[in-house]
Order: sequence, then structure tokens, then C-alpha cells
Amino acid sequence: MNRSTLVASLVLALAGLAPLGFAACGSEADTETSDASLPGDAAMDAFTELDGSRADADAQVAPAWGLDERPANPTCKAVPRPQDAIAVRWNRIFSGAALNLPTAMAQAPGDPQHWYVTQLQGKISRINAATGAVESSFQVPFPVRQDWNGGLTNLAFHPSFAQNGRLFLHLNQTGGATGTQTMLARLTSSDGGATFGQPAPVVGPFDQPLGDHAGGGLAFGPDGYLYVAFGDSGCCDDVAGRGQSKNTFFSKVLRVDVTTPPQAGRTYVVPPSNPFAAGQDGVEPLTFARGFRNPWRLSFDRDRGDLWLGDIGQDTSEEIDRVQAGGNYGWPCREGATPLLAGNAAHCPSSANLIDPIFSYEHVAGATHRSITGGYVYRGNALPELRGKYIYGDYVTKEIWALGENGGGAYLPIQLNKGGPDGSWVSFAEGLDGELYAVDLLGSALYKLERQGTPGVDTFPTKLSDTGCVLPGKPDQPAAGLVPYDVISPLYSDGAEKTRFVALPDGAKATVDANGRIDLPIGSVVEKTFRLGGKAVETRLLMRHSDGAWSGYSYRFRADGSDADLLPGGASTVVGGQTWLFPSRGECLLCHTAAAGRLLGISAPQLRRNVQYASTGRNSDQAVTWEHIGLVPQGALTGFAGKVMSDPAGTGSLEDRARSYLGANCSHCHQPLGGPRGTMDLRLATPFSATNTCNVDATLGNLGVASAKLVSPGSPSTSVISLRAHRRDAYGMPPLGTTKVDTTGAALIDSWITSLTGCPR
Repeated sequence: MNRSTLVASLVLALAGLAPLGFAACGSEADTETSDASLPGDAAMDAFTELDGSRADADAQVAPAWGLDERPANPTCKAVPRPQDAIAVRWNRIFSGAALNLPTAMAQAPGDPQHWYVTQLQGKISRINAATGAVESSFQVPFPVRQDWNGGLTNLAFHPSFAQNGRLFLHLNQTGGATGTQTMLARLTSSDGGATFGQPAPVVGPFDQPLGDHAGGGLAFGPDGYLYVAFGDSGCCDDVAGRGQSKNTFFSKVLRVDVTTPPQAGRTYVVPPSNPFAAGQDGVEPLTFARGFRNPWRLSFDRDRGDLWLGDIGQDTSEEIDRVQAGGNYGWPCREGATPLLAGNAAHCPSSANLIDPIFSYEHVAGATHRSITGGYVYRGNALPELRGKYIYGDYVTKEIWALGENGGGAYLPIQLNKGGPDGSWVSFAEGLDGELYAVDLLGSALYKLERQGTPGVDTFPTKLSDTGCVLPGKPDQPAAGLVPYDVISPLYSDGAEKTRFVALPDGAKATVDANGRIDLPIGSVVEKTFRLGGKAVETRLLMRHSDGAWSGYSYRFRADGSDADLLPGGASTVVGGQTWLFPSRGECLLCHTAAAGRLLGISAPQLRRNVQYASTGRNSDQAVTWEHIGLVPQGALTGFAGKVMSDPAGTGSLEDRARSYLGANCSHCHQPLGGPRGTMDLRLATPFSATNTCNVDATLGNLGVASAKLVSPGSPSTSVISLRAHRRDAYGMPPLGTTKVDTTGAALIDSWITSLTGCPR
């Protein structure tokens, strides 16, 4: 081998690449010394001897990867969650039941051996309470809606089920003049609940004008009547008319006699004790109470008989009502006790005639669209410290609370899942024994509230310096075991500078699926630090705990930058005249959705870009680097064949840049199973024709623009996607985490919409 051949071979070998044909050259391969046979730095020493200095070698051929080896990570690992405020836990049950989007669960009177679980698509599963096995299933034969604005939402057994076999359902189906109909239906079983016959409508089906806010309350009262709650059908067109309507089923709790045989041609009987049984003042005779926006779950206190209801808010607050016969709870004339929609005074009675909620909680700045899930007053025996407290949750923030009186007439909440789990709480349930259960829709999981010994010492690090994820004395700098990463299309964060790092347990690898979604192993930590004007403001840690679930934690930097402190909930501060929002732990998971795999920027479509590696001084492809150092299997990222993000501020096509912006900022919620608000699919890989946006009506209101569509080709001013991007109020998108409009991003969306000449086929 001549000098130039040997030099080239050594350079390629040092880079980890075999020269083409070198190993196949038998005589040379047998006689020449390869780098693998040189001890220690002998290979580099040989190169130095042959062709100058080591610096010359680095200058001539740089490795394709940014790091030569994976840094050891002895300190930055997911630790146990913070301790609960009281000694309880939510223990997962029936994990082998293979449920699909469960919406509610209940036991039949007199049968503690079984649970019945409704699922969004219209299935009812009968589960053996001892084994957790599904014994039988029944599919409702109605054309049940298969999206977040419909489906089978609730069930209630007749108190005399053992004798009459009657089960009642709250469900939404396709059809009618508007495409959506809501009804109260009855099923009958002749074999104790093992099977059910054909359903029969009781109330409805009736058309939903906007197909949303159908309500979801269903329960038998101590009087033997069935109480069912319906909402206002959706925001925001004509909402005042429906919210305070008298002669419709909208925005009401109805009380129905489903025991007395109805007259011929009727499907129900109006209880004579109903407050408007005779249709006084034109009010629907079934009405028990009215003025609700989207009453999501109602229940009776089994000891006192009080009717409790959780009503989902819109702009300002979520509310809990203790419902009285004939009461008007004010929607939409006010939300909670806050006046609202003053321009619709013609629909609004005197405030003296409206009933305040017993408790409400506000939407903190930048965190609109919370969603309360009403629960039960606890009357079980296992947890006497909770007896008499109302247990409820929030679908959006993932929190569960116990609400109790403080002795002075006020109500104070205590969080019951501070240490997890972080479910999409769509419903609660009360067993025949009074113990409580929770239903996680997106997780397709059921939980039971149980005791967990006595409160222990909370060892979760309250200072960023104690997490092991930052350098000692430099809390704004990552520990040595973290690997930097960057994304092509970033999530907008009010103009903050961001640095991103990932830490995996030593020896563990992430996996990458065919869609480019990355799944980090248990124990992993994702760290992101935000800076305004060059000063560190916040570090967020996303941890994957031992149960496989992710939780987010926010650390606020002290004024002198000496450390950052763990925040127990959401907060805000002013930095350089700019309001900065710190998310609560529940709010972290509003963007890091289960549908998106919890990890947003860490995906194959986002990682195919170069990163500057400080420890080596190289600017290299991070996908190649991750494979080389063993964070992912070889070829997992570089072999990804799907569509890669484009830099919104780059030189790619207008459509690619706009779609990448929407993919990074919106698709974590706007995709199948991403959330209940709307039906768009804004993932980059989804063809525009399949996004359900072009010339499609907005299901959540047209923002006062009569001709608005989600995307109106050529017209940003009548495109709801554009209109929301230009707002930072309750109707703005993204719905939380920012206080400033992303003017650059909004302009990009406007340019793309303007360029559209029609809808693709």
C-alpha cells in the first residue's frame, strides 16, 4: 500500500468508516497494520508520523457525528413523584379488560360482583369485579358518533334493576337536520345484566344545532326519578338563546319518571312534583333546573340527598353547583358569579333570580379551556378523613380534588393526585359500598381511590440544583450526562430563547416507530430552559416515572440566578415588562398529550438537523449522533422515510413551512384522540385534503364572522385558524402558555391561506 492509500485508510478508520474495498484486498489486508490492531492512541500516532499533526487530521476529515461517545449519566434521572397531600392513592384496576376510550362506569343495584363500563364508540362491557375479566359486551345499535363531540357518554341503572332489568344511557348519534342528535335511551335485560335487548328512546333524539356541549349528567335520585343533564349544544352562535331557553331541553337538568307506564304515544312521564310540571311560563315540563353551559356529571349525596353538578366553563371559570328545584344557574348571562355576554340582556333575567355556584375556580392567565368533571360526595368507610367531601376532577389539567367546608361557610379544595396518575378524567363512579372510582378516557384506564399508609416525607427536589440535572453552582447549565438536541420547527414560547437536553438512564435506548415517534425509556428526563433577554427565567423537567407515565415540573429562577425553585402550581411573573407564564403540572400535559406520545419535539421529523456540540466543537447531524452514541438503534432516525419538518423561517415551500408550523404548535391537540375540542388533524404527515379544515365549518364557533370556515382558501380574514392565531384571549390559539401573538407565525399562516386557490380533492 502506498503512502496516500494508507493515509486515506487510517483517516476513514479513525472516523469509524471502512474504506471501500480495503478489507477485500487480501494481501494488503493481511500485511498492513489496521487501526484496530494499534493500542490506545497508536492509530492517531501512526497518522501523525505519516502525515503531519493530529490537528491536521481533524481538519481534513471530521466525523459525521457530534459526539464520539455517550456521556455517562449518574445523576439526572426521573425520581418518585411528589407525595400526595393526604395518604391516598388512585390504584389502577381491571388493566386486562382491554377497554377502548371508557366514558363511565357503574354497578347495578344488588350486584357488587360486576361493573359495567361504557365506551365512546357505543360499547358496554360487563366486567367481573373479582377477576377484572370482561364477561360480555353489548354494542348499542344506534349510529353512535365516534368523535369527542358525541358518543356514548353515561349510564344509570334503575333502582329496581333486579326486578325490571332497565338500564338508561346518555348518548349522541349521527343524523337529523344538523348531523348530531342527543337522546336518553333505555335498555332492558332479562338475565340480570349478562345481555341486553334492543334499546328504546325515552327523551329524544333531538337535534343539536352545533353538535357540541351535549352534557353528560345521568343519575337516579332518592325520589326514584331519573335526572338527566343536557348542555347548550355549543359555542358561540345563539348561545344566549339556548342557554336561557324555556321550552327546549338545552342547558337543563331534566327530571323524568321512567317507572310509571307512559300514556299511549309517549315515552316518559312528567313527575307531578316537577317545578314546571304544568308548563308554567312556557318552561319545558321536564325541567328541574336550568342555565347550565355543559353540565358534565351530576350525582346525589347518598346520605343527604343533595344534587351536585359540575358545569364546564368557557372564558373565566369552572363551577360546582348544588342544584335546587326550579333554580336558574345563569349561563350564559354569567359564568360562575361573573357577568357575561351583557349584550344579550334580552335573554337574561335579573341577577337576583340567578343562583351562585357553591364553588368555582378560575382559569389562570393563559390557561383557558379547562374542563371540570363532576364527581361524588364521599360516603365510603375506607377513608373517613374524606367523608362528606365532594370529589371531582378536571379533564384538561388532569387534577383530582376533594372539596370540603372550612367551618366558616367557605369551601377549600385538597388535591388528591398530586403524585399521579395524570389521567384524562372523564367520569367518576360510586360503588355500591360507597367507595369511589375514576375513569381515564384517553388512557383507557380505571382507577380506585384507596388508602396509602400515612403521609411520608416528600423527597422530590424542591430546588433545581438538587435534581442532578444541572451543573453544581450553575443551575442554568445542564449536567455533563445530558445530551443537547434542537428541533427544526419550534413551539412558540413568547419569544423566549430555549435550550433543550435529554437524559436517558445509562445503557438504555429509546425506540422509534414507523411514524417517527420516539419513546424514551422509563427513568428518562427532558430538560428545557427558557431565557428572556439572555437571563434564565424557567427550567422545565419532563420525567418518565417508574409507572411509565410522564409528569412535568416547573422551576422558577431566583432573581439573582443562584438557583430555581419548584412551583407547586401555575404562576406568572413580569420579566423586562413581559408577563411570563409558568404552567402547573397538569397544564404541562395539555400540550404534551397522550395522543402525541407526550414528547413533542423529540421525533424523527423534528431531529433531522445539525446541532452545535460544545464538548467537541462540531456542528453535526443530531440523528447521526444519536445513533452513533446509542441513544437509539442504528438507522432508527437516519432511516426514517416519512415527511420531515421544514423551518418556518427557512427557504422551503410556503406550504411545507406553514404546515410545519401548525404541526409543531397545534397538532399535539388537533389530531385523532388529541382532545375534545374540534376535529382537525394538523399533523404534518396528514395530507391537506385529510386535515378536515378546508371550507369546513368551525365546530367551536365562527368568532363572529358569519362566513368563516376553518380554512377559507385565499381569505385569512374568514379563516378561523388565522383568526385564532391573531388573538390572545379565550378564543386564541394556542389556548395557554403565551401572552403575546406570534406575529411572524400568524403572518406565515396568512400567506399560506392567501396562496390557496381551492380545496384539494
